[in-house]
Amino acid sequence: PVAALFWVDDALEMGVRLDGVITVVDAMMLAQPDRFQEKTGRPEFSKQLALADVVLINKADHLARMKEIDAAVVCARVRSVNATAQLMVCEKCDVSLPELLKLRSFEFDQPVLQDSQSAALQSAHADSHFMHGGVGTVSICIDDADDQHHFSERALTHALAELLWGSDDGGEGCGDSEKEAAPEIWRCKGVVYAAREAETRWLVQGVDASFEVRALGAWPAAEPRQTRLVFIGRRLDADAIRRVLLSHAESAAADRTGSPPP
Repeated sequence: PVAALFWVDDALEMGVRLDGVITVVDAMMLAQPDRFQEKTGRPEFSKQLALADVVLINKADHLARMKEIDAAVVCARVRSVNATAQLMVCEKCDVSLPELLKLRSFEFDQPVLQDSQSAALQSAHADSHFMHGGVGTVSICIDDADDQHHFSERALTHALAELLWGSDDGGEGCGDSEKEAAPEIWRCKGVVYAAREAETRWLVQGVDASFEVRALGAWPAAEPRQTRLVFIGRRLDADAIRRVLLSHAESAAADRTGSPPP
């Protein structure tokens, strides 16, 4: 809630900006499967990992005492919750300060898309998911070589609203309709195709129930027309998320021909 406040509040943004989210985690906890399993069952732990742009895996020197566990194993366990964060293995949180500054994870200009979001979007070149204990990352890729699955701004906003807030009829939109099994999207980001003649892309950022959509210039000629989105949260169903997105993409195509949305 605090991070989202700094991101969406226009008055506060005049003097401050949300640069990124950094989470510190104990390497020894990650090295012990039972403790990691217990922790990922707690929403406050999982959410701190899920929302992170950078994860500092601290006390790495202690791993040297363990014969069967190394840094690669603990990094893989973090990736099982958040497949997009930058990981830094360290001792006593001793990392280069410039690496933690100017993350610009919530900005939308072209250089930032290339630098800070490219790693996240790389995992969305094909549908995939990484889950641990029901918490993890879902990546969605929608190819549009035939210009069939594109989005108007209104259609994209409606799709994200349904995914984050549930459908108008009270359904959960992207998961089980039972309240106790409702999906929770904690973070989303990506780039969305907006129709060939529009000559633009939509950039998406979302934290909890807040999201923002902005236009970002024309597609580079050599880059394939694709919608690439990454969702991080609990009980996410990749197929259900894709269905919601495509249902609104189809309504965008209908809007273009003057037909009412389904």
